[in-house]
Amino acid sequence: SDTVEYTGSEQNVTGFKPEGLVSEAHEITGLTHEAKGTLVGEYIGEFSGEAKVMNGEEDVTGNYEITKTEGKLTITNREEKYETTVVANSKTETYDGTPKDVSGFETLTYTVDGNAYTVEGLTASAAGTNAGEYTSRVTGIAVVKDALGNDVTGQFTVKTENGTLTIEKAKLE
Repeated sequence: SDTVEYTGSEQNVTGFKPEGLVSEAHEITGLTHEAKGTLVGEYIGEFSGEAKVMNGEEDVTGNYEITKTEGKLTITNREEKYETTVVANSKTETYDGTPKDVSGFETLTYTVDGNAYTVEGLTASAAGTNAGEYTSRVTGIAVVKDALGNDVTGQFTVKTENGTLTIEKAKLE
């Protein structure tokens, strides 16, 4: 069994600790154990293979009653959250008497430690007609999903930066 922090990648714990062997010369062969998982939670391991107790080349399995107890892998929330910043799009236009607008974000897809994440749940937009600056304010509640669509928001601190729609004055010559 083992406890590890969330990394976004599959993690595992392998092996087992035999108890009750009557001799240091006795060893268990033919049996493996693995617990694996990616998201925060507990993952019960599985045994595979057929256990044999060997004393060198001699099979002494018949002298033992073998009980297998599965171990587990526990994946916990990160103590230090991943940080990502969502930046609203900005745009500069020249005044021509027609409405101008800007919306969306520079990107909503990020790679952290080799794993892809997408931020959802946010919007940003600004509109104006007259010369000046208009703030494209980020609103909503950020939801971070991994490449498989799992909600991993709890592993992130999502910061936001507003954008700006700038309408420059028309030049008269």
